[in-house]
Amino acid sequence: MNASAMPQSVVKTPQALSESDIKQRIACRFGEAAAMYDDHALVQKEIADHALSLIANSRNGQAKFAYAIDIGCGTGAFTGRLLEFAHRATGLDLAQGMIHFAQKHYAQKQLSWTVSDAEALPLAEQSIDLIYSSMALQWLSQAEKVAKECFRIISNTGQGTLAVVVDGSLNELNYCWQSLAQSSPVNRFMPVKSWFNAFKNAGFEVQVQQKRFTSWHQNIFAVLHSIKDIGAGVVLDAGQQTPLNKTKLKTLNSVYKDKFGQENKLPLSWQIAFINFHKPQPENID
Repeated sequence: MNASAMPQSVVKTPQALSESDIKQRIACRFGEAAAMYDDHALVQKEIADHALSLIANSRNGQAKFAYAIDIGCGTGAFTGRLLEFAHRATGLDLAQGMIHFAQKHYAQKQLSWTVSDAEALPLAEQSIDLIYSSMALQWLSQAEKVAKECFRIISNTGQGTLAVVVDGSLNELNYCWQSLAQSSPVNRFMPVKSWFNAFKNAGFEVQVQQKRFTSWHQNIFAVLHSIKDIGAGVVLDAGQQTPLNKTKLKTLNSVYKDKFGQENKLPLSWQIAFINFHKPQPENID
């Protein structure tokens, strides 16, 4: 049976992809990238380090929290560092492959690992003191859902720090793709304001800072692999995907080099919002 003869319920057009389908695609792609993720996630490390430094500065020598979580923990490479601020920590990730990797490589008694959706966390109300996440939540379609979940699970004296990719990321690649006279497959990320409003409306006191991070690559192949090799090559709007051939890649590389190249290297920039939040304290409530 060819595709055109299949029942409509079997053949899903790109526009018919449900939120569940998209999450499954993301989980599979990141799970497949687990073994090589840390070797390629250099800018991700820089971003995670900055987010953790914000936690350290806010704690300023205060006593440890009881319990911390890392939402979208990936390989677990940074989850263990939450033990600097809490006695126990749990890494949660949508990708089973990532959780398996973390369980194998970070087997400490103070650490635990769980497959979980950030929009439906398997945690009790007010059970978490520190919420951390780095470069994971941008794949969600609704910031409001995760904000409400964070408000539900965080303790009254807890705090959170999230590093989220926002609008303006990968602009170089997006610009150069348009030189091919076709729609860009580069994902569009939510603006900072959407994240701020979501956490504010959930009931938090919120502070946001935005910072740009840039990785440098030898050519367009390296640029594309830098995204693919960390599992981030999932295009949320599948209807925009267009196959690349050698001619298109050559054109893409040439435009990228002419427009953005510096010292024979190509930049790829990430705009990151660092969202710090906590519940209002009694003295701050009118």
